[in-house]
Amino acid sequence: MGLPSHEPILQLVRTDADYAAAFKQVFGKTGDQITMTEVTRAIASFERSLLFGDSPFDRYYFGHDPKAMSEAAMRGLDVFLGQGRCVSCHVIEQTQALLTDDRFHNIGIGLNRIQEDVPRLAREFLKAKAAGANVDETVLSDAKASELGRFAVTGEFRDIGAFKTPTLRNVAATAPYMHDGSLRTLQDVVTHYNLGGFSPGDPSVNAFLSGGIRPLNLNSAQIDDLVAFLEALTSPHFAAAPPTPP
Repeated sequence: MGLPSHEPILQLVRTDADYAAAFKQVFGKTGDQITMTEVTRAIASFERSLLFGDSPFDRYYFGHDPKAMSEAAMRGLDVFLGQGRCVSCHVIEQTQALLTDDRFHNIGIGLNRIQEDVPRLAREFLKAKAAGANVDETVLSDAKASELGRFAVTGEFRDIGAFKTPTLRNVAATAPYMHDGSLRTLQDVVTHYNLGGFSPGDPSVNAFLSGGIRPLNLNSAQIDDLVAFLEALTSPHFAAAPPTPP
């Protein structure tokens, strides 16, 4: 998050009354005894609670329950697999659905706004990286540089503006969307893809856009159905009581 060190995080968990009590209860440690080891274990435990396999989609697609999803969601699944081409990156396999390809793509978010600055940013970043600059600090402490995406790690121009595909599980409960939180609703997300990577207020897409991002030509009914399907990816347990970090 652009922090120069872990100290601000440790200061928070050591002094906040709720965190301090929770860490004492779980790890039996207080004050300076709490280290990033305990913090990372707590975060990992929280993240393991986020994925579920009992969504309406799972019961419909893998459990063969024809009543598990609404008719709109079933139509949306057809769009997801077909004209929408969502499954190209949000993978559904024969026996499981991680709903991500674990790859990196430039989908027209963020970089669209700074296209004219990309050549300069890329040159300056590579120069700073070669001089030994910390990649995290260099990228995450500068709003424009942060839009370079995977390029910051690989140095490959094909990775400019590319970010990792997230899973879509529980997506209806995890707004806002995209790496920068710039899209507020699932309707906004589907509309963005339907326009082929255009962002509101931006007249053109960036030159590094991934090849699969192009207009989908979905009508309004198809967009609504696709949103209904995305909502069917949420576990009932998660929807009823979304987990909160320890």
